[in-house]
Amino acid sequence: MRRTLFPRISNLKSLDGLPIKSSIIESACLHAECKLPINLRQFLAQQFDPILDSDNDSILDLAANADAATLSRVARAIRRYSTSRAREAWAECSVTLADFEREGAGPAPAATLCLACSRLELGVAARGSHSGPNCLTIELFSANPAREKSARGETSRNASTIPDRLQCQIEDFRAMRAAFGLSHFDLDCYVTNRRMMFSWRPLESAPTVSPE
Repeated sequence: MRRTLFPRISNLKSLDGLPIKSSIIESACLHAECKLPINLRQFLAQQFDPILDSDNDSILDLAANADAATLSRVARAIRRYSTSRAREAWAECSVTLADFEREGAGPAPAATLCLACSRLELGVAARGSHSGPNCLTIELFSANPAREKSARGETSRNASTIPDRLQCQIEDFRAMRAAFGLSHFDLDCYVTNRRMMFSWRPLESAPTVSPE
């Protein structure tokens, strides 16, 4: 069951190719290579509360160590999530990881995601392309990731650095919007087929939320 549980996530709308392998589920040391979408993590945490946090490692630890009955519950929860998501409207766009890595290695990296235009553009010049009154943008490169690693004395950069960084920035965006009572549109990101996929609820369909 452990081998078939998480590959079913690929049935989710726009999640085809999500790299959930049995070897990752079964080996805690490889957890960093398997980043679950934020929305799926939160859904699973709600289903298994209070025994499960919504962080990536907690969920993978659960799958790696759970008994058959718990794995069956996780499988049913993922199917419910998949079915529910397939019935909903989602906006999305994607950029190859190679493009992100090239931009991040430059002297002044910049990436602008506009939720209103459903576009993600690389380069400083793109910032001026989404300044309209209806645009809602997120700057995904606040600093050069290569310089950050160098400052910590690290000379090599593994392939998960940029996905980790982007997911953290999306989580920060969600937390900031929620703190001010604004919808974060369930903005999410994950890697599929060497592409960074971003998905969110269309702006006109997302209600305002109460600040926490």
